[in-house]
Amino acid sequence: MKSLVQSVRYVVFRIIDTLLAKHLTTLSSIPSFVPRYIKLAEGEKDPRNLLLAFNIARVIILEFDITNHIDDIFDITFCYFPITFKPPPNDPYGITTEDLKSSLCACLSATPRFGPLALPLFLEKLSATAGNTKRDTLRTMSLCLPVYGPAVAKSFAPQMWSSFKLEIFQPLDAETADKAVNALTTLLSVLGQDKVQSGSTEEGIDGLTEEVVTECLRVLREPEKNQAQHAIKIVNACLNTTPAICTYTLGRVIPFLIKQFHDPDEAAHRDPILAALRDVLHAARELKDSPCRTESIAFLEANKDAILGALTSGLKAKISRGSALSGLLQLSHMQGVLSVEEMMFAAHNINELLGSKEDELGDLRPIALEILNVISTVAPKVVEETTLPMLFASLPDNAPPRGADDERAKYWGILSALAALCEAPTLFEVLVIRLSTKLEIICGSTPADRECAAAYAHALLQTLSNVLVRKSDAGHADVPKYLDRLLPALLIAVIKATISPTPGEEVATHPKILPTIATIFTMVVRLALAP
Repeated sequence: MKSLVQSVRYVVFRIIDTLLAKHLTTLSSIPSFVPRYIKLAEGEKDPRNLLLAFNIARVIILEFDITNHIDDIFDITFCYFPITFKPPPNDPYGITTEDLKSSLCACLSATPRFGPLALPLFLEKLSATAGNTKRDTLRTMSLCLPVYGPAVAKSFAPQMWSSFKLEIFQPLDAETADKAVNALTTLLSVLGQDKVQSGSTEEGIDGLTEEVVTECLRVLREPEKNQAQHAIKIVNACLNTTPAICTYTLGRVIPFLIKQFHDPDEAAHRDPILAALRDVLHAARELKDSPCRTESIAFLEANKDAILGALTSGLKAKISRGSALSGLLQLSHMQGVLSVEEMMFAAHNINELLGSKEDELGDLRPIALEILNVISTVAPKVVEETTLPMLFASLPDNAPPRGADDERAKYWGILSALAALCEAPTLFEVLVIRLSTKLEIICGSTPADRECAAAYAHALLQTLSNVLVRKSDAGHADVPKYLDRLLPALLIAVIKATISPTPGEEVATHPKILPTIATIFTMVVRLALAP
């Protein structure tokens, strides 16, 4: 074959590929076919031919008896790893580097018999190379390990963990570190399938998992250092392996972080501790379709008092408030963990910050409102009975005077909070009633300063309009009922102002007010008339 030109070699590979497709059974019964093909394919370098050669090799590995030819077939495939081919500009054949990589990987992951041969070479390349080769090796290991199986993986597990740990804790770049985390996740998942628990202390937990989690806890003793973030990546990877490993990891990491949080000697590091806890909760939340989700929910439900206690305690200090709120957000998103009473407790703590005279939340206000919004979708009564009364009570009945910029900023903040929270039908109904009452007071008398009163009325109407836009986009079925419950009140206010002796002094006829009222009318009527 080597003496033939590329185009002829390509025809030979095409003929063999076609024969395998149409006469596989006959060819597989010929004992000499495999060794002769190995000799024929050896030394091929052209990418067009290699694509066919890799496909042929995969069929042979899967469909033929290769017991006596494992080493030879492995040699004619692994010799191309890693693929370094770069297509020339304007390549007419359209062969990409990824095409070759995928085809080669399909060969290397075709049989568990390659495991003892491939893993030492993968480890060698990990330690001796960098850049794309290292990333390709990690990616290929992730794909091959499930095929090679737990027995082979276990025999190389310590060396693999050492290599992966180096790439994760001392990363050359973020992409390589992520691929190392993926490879470690795959390794732990494969080991978790092994029924022989040598060196295990818990059912379903192998010795390597214990070593990995112990190493992460050692690093997390200094949560303020960068290494802690890498440790949390590994912890989160453990959650996405097997249910047993997920429960084991949560059972060691979360109590460790909570104990560390309450340790007086660690008071200066409470924010990074809560940040670590938040990241673990986020990883648990992301297990939406994973078999580990049920186990993680069960663990968090059993330990929610300690978790909720640490997070709400973190709200009290400004330095840890952001991490605490983010942690509460993750926890509130996981249905089945918090009871209504516990949601009410969390809402009460957030309400204290929302209702404080000084701006205790600042840039964290959107996160706090998102938590309340999540709670409102599950238990709207919690927000209706705790948060809304406090916010409505903080709204002034009359517009602040021109110089009261702080008061004006305060009512805009309250209205933006109400707009964020009151999309649910029951809460929107409360919003309409309360803001309509405020509008009736403002528009019911001639104000001392029409501009200030109009600005406040416009803010109230804009709040209703903003929520209606979101409800319209979400297709809420309750909007049409406000044909009777909202529009008549707005129409009456405008008519009264128009026919008054001094319409130019009335709030409801102000140029800022009428377009917003018209927008509200348009949305409600359009949805009411929709089929």
